[in-house]
Amino acid sequence: MIDAVLHSYCVELKLEGIRLRRGEMKICRLVYMSERNTSARFSIKDIVQKSCQNNARVNVTGFLAFDGVYFIHALDGSRTAVTQIFNCIVCDRRHMNFYLISCQDANDRLFPKWPMGLLDGISADARDRLLN
Repeated sequence: MIDAVLHSYCVELKLEGIRLRRGEMKICRLVYMSERNTSARFSIKDIVQKSCQNNARVNVTGFLAFDGVYFIHALDGSRTAVTQIFNCIVCDRRHMNFYLISCQDANDRLFPKWPMGLLDGISADARDRLLN
């Protein structure tokens, strides 16, 4: 189901991007929100540390906000890498109730120097704005 939704937003998942004039590739930006599965135990520090390692390997950058209940996550990278990471996250039992906010091509990364940044906390107002 999520794969189908992601496919419809990202069009063709096998494309790596569109070449720009300077020889750079457009990147895919995916933003989603999910709810914490309260039956799964985890450390947010461990998630961020592992994500930094994994993302750096495939040249993906991003940002995670977590308030103890909800995750909001942005990923920038090649369409293939972002799709593979998102598919792993969807299968991760620490998450449930996914909401895909956006998946689109971008010329620039939102967080170019962060394999994974963390904001510990999300205001209810910010969460509501993202969903409306």
